[in-house]
Parts: sequence; C-alpha cells; structure tokens
Amino acid sequence: MRRSKATWSRFAMIVGLALVVGSGRAAVYHVAGDSAAASDENPGTEARPLKTISAAIKKAQPGDTVLVGPGVYREEVEWPGEDWNDPEQRITLAAAPGARPVIKGSDPVPGPWQRLAGDRPIYFTERDVYTEMVFVDEEPLRQVGLQGNPQRYKVRKDFVFKRQWVGHGLEDMAPGTFFYDDQAHRLYVWLADGSDPSGHMVEAAVRNVGLLLRGTWTVRGFEVRHFADGLWPREQAVGVVGNRCIVEDCRIEHNGFIGLIVAGEDCVIRHNVIAYNGLEGFTSNVGYRMLFEENELHHNAWRGDVVCLTAGNKFVMWRDSKFLRNYWHDEPWTALWLDISDGNILIAENRFDNCRCGVYFEISRWGIIANNIFRGCGRGIWVYSSDVLVAHNVLDRCGEGITVSGYPRTCQYNQSVFEPNKECLMAVRNVLIVNNLLLDCPGSFIGITEDTAYGAGNFSDYNAFVWTMPAYHPTGCHINFMNGWNQLYARLPEWRLFRHQDTHSVVVDPGLVK
Repeated sequence: MRRSKATWSRFAMIVGLALVVGSGRAAVYHVAGDSAAASDENPGTEARPLKTISAAIKKAQPGDTVLVGPGVYREEVEWPGEDWNDPEQRITLAAAPGARPVIKGSDPVPGPWQRLAGDRPIYFTERDVYTEMVFVDEEPLRQVGLQGNPQRYKVRKDFVFKRQWVGHGLEDMAPGTFFYDDQAHRLYVWLADGSDPSGHMVEAAVRNVGLLLRGTWTVRGFEVRHFADGLWPREQAVGVVGNRCIVEDCRIEHNGFIGLIVAGEDCVIRHNVIAYNGLEGFTSNVGYRMLFEENELHHNAWRGDVVCLTAGNKFVMWRDSKFLRNYWHDEPWTALWLDISDGNILIAENRFDNCRCGVYFEISRWGIIANNIFRGCGRGIWVYSSDVLVAHNVLDRCGEGITVSGYPRTCQYNQSVFEPNKECLMAVRNVLIVNNLLLDCPGSFIGITEDTAYGAGNFSDYNAFVWTMPAYHPTGCHINFMNGWNQLYARLPEWRLFRHQDTHSVVVDPGLVK
C-alpha cells in the first residue's frame, strides 16, 4: 500500500516529537564543585555545571543522569519527591569518569585554638554546636563523655548505647581524644602526637544524612563520611528505598550511627566498602530478592551495642535474597545477622576473619550457609532458626565452630503486615550440618540443642574435625561438642553415643597417634 507525501510527513513529525520528548526525559546534569565556573544558577551542562549535588537532584527527573565531578561536597542530598513507582525509569547519580567525589557531614573547625594551662597538650576553641565526632587530618578522635547524640538518651529507651559514658570530662582525656563541654561551649582536643591543631585540618560532624533517596536509583562511585547521629529517620549516612536500586563502588565510612540502609525489592548492593560506622555498617528492615555481593565490611559498631541488641550488620525480613563473595573482617560484633522473619536466604562464598560472630541466622527459616570461610571468629556460625543447611564451610580457629541453639522463647507471627500479630513458640528444627571442615575450635566444634518442643530434628554428619594446636589433654578431650550452651561432650565417641550425631565424621588429631 502506497502512502502519500502528507502521510509520510505526519509520520516523520510524530517520530521527531517522540525523539524530542524521549531526549527530554533523559537529561544529563553535571556537577563540578571544584570548578570556578560552577554555580547552582547554571543549567547543569558540562560547560556550565552546577555547584552542589542537591541542586542537580532538584532538577533531575526519572530517567535522568547526574554526573558529579571531584571535590568535597559538604551537604545533605535528599530526593525531594516520593517514589515514582516505575522501576523502568531510573535516576543515575554517579561519579563522573575518573572522579571520586566525597560527600561529608563535617565542616572545618578553624579555631582559633588556645592551649590549656598545664602539662598536658590539650587545646580548646569556643564552639556553640554540640560536637559528637571530630576528625584531624581524616583520622577520628575518640569521644570523652556521653557517647553520641545526647538527645538519643532523652527520647529512646531501646536504641541507646549500653556504654553511655567513656569518661566524664577533661580529667579523662588522653592522646587521641576530644571532649565537648556543652556548658562552657568549648571543644577540647588532645591530638595523638600532642601537636597544636592549628597546623592540622580539624573537622567536626554537623550533618546527619549524606544521601536519602526514594524511587529507582543507581548510586555509584561516592565516598560518604563524617555524618552524625540525627536520630530516626535521620541516623544513616546513606539511605536508598525503592525497587531495583543499585548501590555500587562506594565507600561509606566513619559515620556516627548507621552507614547504609537499602530497602525494597530487587536491589543490588555491590563492590562497596562499609567501615567504621558507630552502630551498624549496613542494615535493612525489608528486602525482597536482594543481592549483596563483593562488598568489604569491617570495624563497624565501634561505639558498641545498644540496649535492644543490633550491633554489626543486621537484616530483618529479607526474603529470597543472596549474600555472595563478600569479605567481613575485624567486626567487633556480629558480621552478618539475619534476624526476625528472614526467609530463603543464600549465604555463599564469603570470608569472615576476626569477627565476634560470623553469621547469626536468628528467628528465621529456609537458609543455606555454604562454601564460606571463617577464621579467628569468636563464634563462626550460629543458627537459631529452622530448615537451614550448613554445608561445605571451613571454620579455622574459631572459639566455637557451628552452634545450633534452641530454647524457650515466644514470638509474634503474621503472614502479612496487614494481619494482627499472633503469639507462637519459636522452634529450631531441621538444621542440617554436613561436609564442613572445622579446625582448632577450642570451645566446641559443633553444638546442637537436645530435642525438645522448641528444638528438634537437627542433625550433623560427614564433617571433619581437625586439631593442629598443642594438645592440652592426652585423651583428645580438647575436641569438644556441645549441647545447647554449656554442656560439653568430650570427644567424638561420646557425641555419637549420647546424641547419635556425626556417625560418619572423622577426627584428625596428630596428638592422638603419638
């Protein structure tokens, strides 16, 4: 069928309009904080860039890209709208090629600094802003006095630090510390080398949120640090909520309370470094089909735990999700904590070094913990859930290797958030421990609670128990197995006799064959 010239002209016009509209929906905004040409009055082109990330976010629409150049951005970046509920339309907020922008919650403290009278090299400056974190040349000073945000202790009873006080005043200061006197409005610092702070970059945390985004986002290539605890909902350095979000190639470090929160569906968190955050490195209260892969987490929860117990990296109500090829190390609390209503979780090919607890799978169901390596952890794997497979892991010199605990504990249950909570009995059932290699775990190699109404049908077999350290008992009683928390079965034969566990497992102990 032949078309007239008028028909083709109308068709071309429609296509052209569609291209114009499409290009309008895919704008690219440039931010260059270090450029003399940058201004928030600019349109955000590469030639006339914006000065702040916040200005670009206000212009961006779903489908757009914001590219951020090098520099330090001392601002709180928040998406002003709601979730647009269309995961096909993504906003990308990324470092420009070759750039590594830093979003900081701190401002410089210019002084002037005066030395306090006396032998100790303590310096002070007048300051009206309450100060809970101080950094000198990017290194943190330890806080003396009430820890963190004092408002937290006035409005919360559960999310308050157990260790509320570390010293009380000037008399408790030592090298590498600071103290803020909120009565005199003075900030005191004692640098690690005793030098005058006037010759250093001194910064204090004054902002609470680095990135707070709702919708479908890609966040890539930022360093986010020095954000103070502002209490919920402003207590995290980075918060991303939505569907199909991606957070990648970021460093989220040295923040006062929580480093990263990502919640939603089908999100990916990968190739990030999350470290030195006050209570939690990464946490989330809801996630479906989430992927957490190839991240490094360390030295989180440096302020200690809170009353309601949540220090480390804790996840609640994650379903059908994966933790793959991550590296946790030097975590003083729980490295990976799945707690309350998590389900169908895969934890595989991760490394855990020098963590108080490697993996804690608690009050949840359907998990696979496989092909991971645990070295030097206080407790390698702890399961207080049902229908969990623990297989093909290596646990090397952990205080306790694998612990399955069940004890009387009530909980609340519902099928959806729209149903009322129902009381039920938490049970630990059908945990299978097979084909693991455990080396030099002096507390116990494996501990499994006895069969009761709140824990039954848990089984261990086909594992290898290896002792390479000097034997402290000539009969091999240093190879222990545990019932519940503290009743030990000395040696594998006793474990088999009384519990019928590990009937095909083996012990390798050179001390027994001499």
